Amino acid sequence: MFWLEIITLAKLIIILTLKVLATSNPVRFDIKVLKKMEIHQKLKFWFQLEGRDLPWRHTKDPYLIWLSEVILQQTRVEQGLPYYWKFSERFPTVQDLAKANDDEVFRLWQGLGYYSRAKSLLKTAREIERSHQGIFPANYDALISLPGIGPYTAAAVASFAFNKAHPVLDGNVKRVVSRCIKLAEGIESKKANSVMHEWLNQNMDHNNPADFNQSIMELGALICTPRKPMCMRCPIQVHCLANQEGEEEKYPIKKAKTSKQVLHLAFAFAQNENQLLIQKRKPHGIWANLWELPSRITQEFPVISDLEMDFPGVSNKDYTAVKLPSHLLSHREIRAQVFVFHYSGPASEGQKWIAKSEIENHGFPRILTRYFETSLP
Repeated sequence: MFWLEIITLAKLIIILTLKVLATSNPVRFDIKVLKKMEIHQKLKFWFQLEGRDLPWRHTKDPYLIWLSEVILQQTRVEQGLPYYWKFSERFPTVQDLAKANDDEVFRLWQGLGYYSRAKSLLKTAREIERSHQGIFPANYDALISLPGIGPYTAAAVASFAFNKAHPVLDGNVKRVVSRCIKLAEGIESKKANSVMHEWLNQNMDHNNPADFNQSIMELGALICTPRKPMCMRCPIQVHCLANQEGEEEKYPIKKAKTSKQVLHLAFAFAQNENQLLIQKRKPHGIWANLWELPSRITQEFPVISDLEMDFPGVSNKDYTAVKLPSHLLSHREIRAQVFVFHYSGPASEGQKWIAKSEIENHGFPRILTRYFETSLP
């Protein structure tokens, strides 16, 4: 335990030295002060030196903070950042988003996955416009009452935008806390959430909750990673019970993963000269409200006859079959094949003909945009 304390103090001395040298009015500090530092102080100093420079950290606008949080759900920062810029530039206020055309929002979201988030964006924005005169609520209870906003997002917006003392509990934070206290409960249980929430409340700087929340989230993202955590670089290593026993990677305790359900799909690339038949998916289920090629769920890997119900006689036509790469969703694996053939019949309800050059003006699931990018006939 003693050597961990020494290492932690040494790290903080280095951080403070760099900060002092960077100021025009150096101040004195000594090891007694460092030794008495609270967890939130150690995290703050570390974050000031090591935290990433991200655009949503330079604003108190609750709309932009909320937008970033929704985009970053189940998404890496590097992947989500371009989408944050696209949405914040196209819809700079929640009022702009509330008035947006659904298809445009889905098209801008294209490629990011988890399309229910795009649907949720619109629903939340429109509720704020309708019930709150386009102004984001400033307290946790009002935020969590909005459709599409759960405990984590409500706490993030409340603390980052309004400096309210509500701990955030995302996957990164859960990992940090579960290792610090060697949490024996399954990470998703109600009891585990209660215990972690209590630990965060006890260690939070209630005068500056935003910095505490940002720093512990960043620690989980950069240092306390799922595999091979960089414990020697952790500012609160001395407080981590799992590290003291060399058991960091045993935590958090999670349920065993279940195998993904396999979904087979047959897509019809029905074309007539430069025209292509597309259809809109239903407002529920996977890829809700997105456009797609006419499709059929099949029992096994698809064959051309699976499309006979929608395109009678298609099995007797000349066609080309293109097997698509396996596509993974959070709980499903999609195995699909596209069948390309000539078709001159009418569009059914929910379908329409478009020029191939208009594909980019519609929001399609990633499995199809990848096909269009590499194999468009």
